Amino acid sequence: MAAKEELKEIFQYAIYKLDNNLCTPAEIDQFADAAKIVLNPEGEIKDFAKFYGVSEGNVRFVINKKVFDKPRRNVVLYRFRPIMKAAPDKWRKK
Repeated sequence: MAAKEELKEIFQYAIYKLDNNLCTPAEIDQFADAAKIVLNPEGEIKDFAKFYGVSEGNVRFVINKKVFDKPRRNVVLYRFRPIMKAAPDKWRKK
């Protein structure tokens, strides 16, 4: 199995367990710790706008007001976790 498919399957199973309340508290802590320590995907403003379903202007506003990390390269890639923490609740899918 290729790494991409394996990773997708692991995430899909973890989401399945979370959505159906099948995780033990220890598993939830383990998933959260792994995500906080190891995972930190990056993206451009347009990527975050598409993900949250808001305008690029809204994302820029939140970044300027609440995200203090600097972009990593000239292409302007931001780390996802600070964006996720700064994103208003109304951006999240219900």
